[in-house]
Amino acid sequence: MSAVKAMNKKKFEFSKLIIIFVGAVTILVTAFTMYMIWETKDMMAFTYLIPAVFTETASATGFYYWKARTENKIRMSKEIQKEQIEEETVNVINNISDDNMNY
Repeated sequence: MSAVKAMNKKKFEFSKLIIIFVGAVTILVTAFTMYMIWETKDMMAFTYLIPAVFTETASATGFYYWKARTENKIRMSKEIQKEQIEEETVNVINNISDDNMNY
């Protein structure tokens, strides 16, 4: 039974792991920055640290969306090819049955 569950379980994508990791780092760095600004009363952290972290988050998100778009294009083209093959098969079968009816 556990072998069936293992086969049905989908593999966790590495790109999703990147998004989760970058999101967690962004939240942690933002929280730490807010705490340090509160303690030190110095706003310089907003100048460098926060933009850098959110730039990394934007890059990771852009990569993830680009990858998903490319994967969807590949999947959709395969589905279209499969549908075309199925239609051609049906047409061939119909032509063969029509030819057999003529005799």
